[in-house]
Amino acid sequence: MLLTSKWFPKIPEIRESVAPLPSKLDVAEALAEEAWQHVLEYADNWHPDIGPLQGCRALTDREVYALRSVGGILQVQENQYGGKAMPFIKRDFVAVWKRHALVEHLAGLGADTRPEAKRLTSGFTKAFEKVN
Repeated sequence: MLLTSKWFPKIPEIRESVAPLPSKLDVAEALAEEAWQHVLEYADNWHPDIGPLQGCRALTDREVYALRSVGGILQVQENQYGGKAMPFIKRDFVAVWKRHALVEHLAGLGADTRPEAKRLTSGFTKAFEKVN
C-alpha cells in the first residue's frame, strides 16, 4: 500500500488492507473442523476387529463424546465409504463437539457453589457413564 500510493495512507485505508482478526466463533469452527478431520483420519486407521492401527493418535474425550453422539466410528466409516451420503453426521458432530465445552465448563463449577450446574449436567454425566 505504501509503495502504490503517492501520499501516506489514512488510518481507515490501512485498516482495510489488514486482514481482520478471527473471532471466537471462527476459532471454534476451525477447531471443530480440525477435530472432525482427526476423527476421519482415525476412522481410516481403525479396524473393527483389532481397533486403531499403530501410529494412530488417540481420540480426545471430547472427540469420543461427539463421535458417539453421531452413531460411532462405524457410522462415520459407512458415511465415508459405504455409499450412504449422510451430510448431517458432520453437522451433528461439530454441534456436539462445540457444546461439549459448555458441559465441561458447567461440570467444573462444582456442586457446592452452583447447584444449578449440577442439575444441568447430571443428564450428560449419566448418559456418558452408561456409554462407558
